[in-house]
Amino acid sequence: MVPPARSGSRMVAAAIAIMKPTAGAGCVRFSSFTANAAAGPGIILQVNVEAAIDFIAECRRLCDEAVQAKRGNPRDYFPDPSWLAADAAMQARMLALRRLVGEIDPDLPLEIEREYDTMHTAWQRCGDACTRALGVLEHRPHVDAILGPIGPQLRATGLHPWVWEPAAQLWDNGHRKQAIAGAAERVESETRTKTQRFDLQGVSVFSEGWSEKPAQSGLRLRPVGFAPQTPDYDSALEGARLYAMGCSKRIRNLATHNPEEPDEQYALEQLAALSVLARWIDDASTSAT
Repeated sequence: MVPPARSGSRMVAAAIAIMKPTAGAGCVRFSSFTANAAAGPGIILQVNVEAAIDFIAECRRLCDEAVQAKRGNPRDYFPDPSWLAADAAMQARMLALRRLVGEIDPDLPLEIEREYDTMHTAWQRCGDACTRALGVLEHRPHVDAILGPIGPQLRATGLHPWVWEPAAQLWDNGHRKQAIAGAAERVESETRTKTQRFDLQGVSVFSEGWSEKPAQSGLRLRPVGFAPQTPDYDSALEGARLYAMGCSKRIRNLATHNPEEPDEQYALEQLAALSVLARWIDDASTSAT
């Protein structure tokens, strides 16, 4: 029998709940399975395995219903009530299913397409895709036991806009050194604008911006979320100043003057370091004192 169809909005909500990246019992991380163009490089996804298995297994049952109905009447299956019911139920789940299996394996959504030559959805291939997705989920513990833990991966598109916007196109074209330099220059430019110190450049932009002394020109950056005149505030201020100066000297200057192209992992780590700095500056308040 065909399981009762839920409304489209409820199905989409259910799929999002399955894929919501929240930690907890029954959740596993996927990284290599999600490095696709739609999701972005190195995205981290936590999948609620039990909920995902239930949803995909339900879709596979529906596909089987449609396939059996077609086999029973291969030349005139469209009027068959069981085929119509299975087809309608699966259509309501299609987008959610494609999104979910795409996060498990980026090749699987290609198996869930409409065949326009026969004007019906290829439920046999869709069911096979569900079977493969279920295999990944069900056998994940065995794979982890053999390969070891995956560990977290960094999602480049989640970097601060000051970093990723100037770096994205250069990165995609293979110019990692220029991507780092462009990101560093953008962070420095935004800092000059926020502190109103257009007369400065390089490391002095940050040493002056995060200085604990009252400003004689322009504005100072001040960390938020800490009570002034406390050890935590002093640590946040001094730490940001030294970190920013280090990023300017160690990352920006070398990316600008070093002719060697860094490897992808090293370059991504440097962009991440600049993103941390960008968030501190973007979140900071400004003061003349």
